[in-house]
Amino acid sequence: MHSHPFHYSVSFFEQLYHDLPPLFPKADREAMQNAREHMQHNHSLTAEEIEHTTVVFGMKIWPYRRAFEEFYEKVEQRRADEFFEAHARPHPALATWWKEWRGQGHHAAALFRGAAAAWSSLSSEERAALCDVCVSVKQDLKHAATALVSGQERAAYEKRVVEFTVLQEAIQERLGRLRELADDAQEHPRLATEIRQAVRDFEKGLAFMQPHTTFEEVCHLEARVPVRRKVILESAKGGR
Repeated sequence: MHSHPFHYSVSFFEQLYHDLPPLFPKADREAMQNAREHMQHNHSLTAEEIEHTTVVFGMKIWPYRRAFEEFYEKVEQRRADEFFEAHARPHPALATWWKEWRGQGHHAAALFRGAAAAWSSLSSEERAALCDVCVSVKQDLKHAATALVSGQERAAYEKRVVEFTVLQEAIQERLGRLRELADDAQEHPRLATEIRQAVRDFEKGLAFMQPHTTFEEVCHLEARVPVRRKVILESAKGGR
């Protein structure tokens, strides 16, 4: 089988598909599976077509992923130490290190956020074991959070999904206004291009293709457009 010309883009889409948050609608899941199979077998697809499909489905996922992250973080704070201790037990040196480090007031959750100083005293073998333990702990946390939002916290989770969906709709409305501003700025191609690129970047952020953009940032961009228009006009006059 020949490698796909846009292997990494297709792999990213597959990763999104395999990591769907709990209670993601069945119809959207099936549509995403069909799109995934189409990507895998149709090597004539362009990079733009793959990106567009990823953005469409990524934005469907976004409210569920954001809601799930909140519940995951709560589970992480409550149970990361418990899971870490269980997985570290088969590694005596690591278990001893964990006991000492924990005794200094640290928590396992910090290990997932780049607490590099924590393992500076460990040997290379112990660091490898620590990485394996952290992977297992994160899997346990995900399973526990999934069970939580699928069970006793389901109503609260679904409420947050709705709230994030409303926020996303507000962002989409703002992005629509920015597209209109870009259309109105056609006499200034540079400004129109800047606006359209910013809109695409916001959409890619909502699809997890790059760092997430906040609603406030979208609003600020809309407010900055008149300023950018003035700067470009003055620059054009100065170049005459």
